[in-house]
Amino acid sequence: MPGARVGEALERLADLQAHGPSPRAFTFASSYTAAEAAQHLQAAPPAQPEQAARSAQPAPAGDAAAV
Repeated sequence: MPGARVGEALERLADLQAHGPSPRAFTFASSYTAAEAAQHLQAAPPAQPEQAARSAQPAPAGDAAAV
């Protein structure tokens, strides 16, 4: 289901922006083993998709909060 994949991607992007790189939301500059990723996924419950989608959207141009 493509919509679920997009929702998961937005959730992971929001996690990356809020908490930095982790096994769940990583950058190409960071690497993790499969064991680290499995441990992280068991410890961290998934965020609410609606909340992640809202926090991953860029702020409108001219918005003082975005500066």
